[in-house]
Amino acid sequence: MINVTKIEQRAVESISQKVLHRITRNRAFSQTDYLKCKLGLEIFLVDFIKLIVIYTLALVVGLLWQVAIFHVAYVGVKLFAHGAHCKTNLECTFISCLVLVGAPAFINSVQLPGASIIFMFFINLAFLWRYAPSATKKNGIGNKRDAKKKELRCKAIMTNGIIFLISLLMPLSMSILFMAGALTAGFMTTPLSYKLLRQERI
Repeated sequence: MINVTKIEQRAVESISQKVLHRITRNRAFSQTDYLKCKLGLEIFLVDFIKLIVIYTLALVVGLLWQVAIFHVAYVGVKLFAHGAHCKTNLECTFISCLVLVGAPAFINSVQLPGASIIFMFFINLAFLWRYAPSATKKNGIGNKRDAKKKELRCKAIMTNGIIFLISLLMPLSMSILFMAGALTAGFMTTPLSYKLLRQERI
């Protein structure tokens, strides 16, 4: 059986090495600086590939702007709340497509009342107040000081509030997508999301 994860990893490493070779061939870089640049470039390439896959799928199913609205709110909250991560890049790409395209597709197919925005805001507020910022071995939040964690929690809650206020100014279909994106990011901090993604919450 072909190990797709290893093939993807080798491809990303190969591309990053070629790009770095072009960047550093006329410059003096220490081994430490080179490895830092290589790691940063690999992370960028992996995330860029995910974005291409997600938005290509969104374009194919005709939900480009809906996915973009949902995604902006999701990233805004997750930036401070953190939360569960997938174990592999391939799994992350699949789950990201399922959530970031699947959720807007579902929301687009049903008619939710305007009151659902308020409901999602308070549910997400409860998630963030109780669980954010949510630590994993990967994100290193567990190693931060309590003051820093409190700061991240406050920023996540403030972002949720800003998203709610902006959603009140949007047309109903857009506002529900916007608030749902924030709620999804909040859900990713809960113990249930860690169980679903088979991650250890620390």
